[in-house]
Amino acid sequence: MIDREDDGTAHQLDGIDVMRLAYLVGDLVQPAESVEQRRRLLLEGLAEWIGAEGWLWIRWEQDQAHGWHHGISQELWNRFTARSRKRPVGAGVRVGKSGAEHVLSRTGPSMPVTEVALFRDGAKPGFSPRDVSLASVILEEIEWLYRDDPAGPADPKVRLSPRQAAIATLLLQGLGRKEIADRLGISPNTLTSYIREIYRAFGVRSHAAFLNASRSGDFHGRPQAGGN
Repeated sequence: MIDREDDGTAHQLDGIDVMRLAYLVGDLVQPAESVEQRRRLLLEGLAEWIGAEGWLWIRWEQDQAHGWHHGISQELWNRFTARSRKRPVGAGVRVGKSGAEHVLSRTGPSMPVTEVALFRDGAKPGFSPRDVSLASVILEEIEWLYRDDPAGPADPKVRLSPRQAAIATLLLQGLGRKEIADRLGISPNTLTSYIREIYRAFGVRSHAAFLNASRSGDFHGRPQAGGN
């Protein structure tokens, strides 16, 4: 999972970041939760992950704003909603300041206009390239953050536990087994067991077959019963 910094150099998310991402998203695809509750939990988890003190979710319908916010002042909410509806739909993640606060935000890809933003005290350092990379994975890939669709397919082809999804992600990045084991702090034998489970989930027996199968499978899928 690679993002680009402002100077064009690659920013690589490490194994711990990928594993936490898998756990964060994996915990939110349970069908019992409402989309609204999933949004709140996702933004709370992302805020804690990147060191943001507050967040907001806004939707504009018929020129009226509604939504939720946490950890920010009413004045900041009012100021942000008053000007954010002019943001272009589908814009990428933006980093800047709103008053004294550092802000990281994105406008959703479709109508009605929906915006998500995370805030950090302006007296602290701004959001780092790592923070932006982590937030981009969430804000640019999770469509139900902006729409009221169910979270994920009703019957995904492949179901992995969060730990399996993290390892599958690292395999797809091209990392070798030794490097994956070192990053996740597990033994080579334990990793081999996980990889066997991943291959079994995809119905394959080799790394090459796994790479082919992953293009159509949901390796960020729902945790399966008894998963690790």
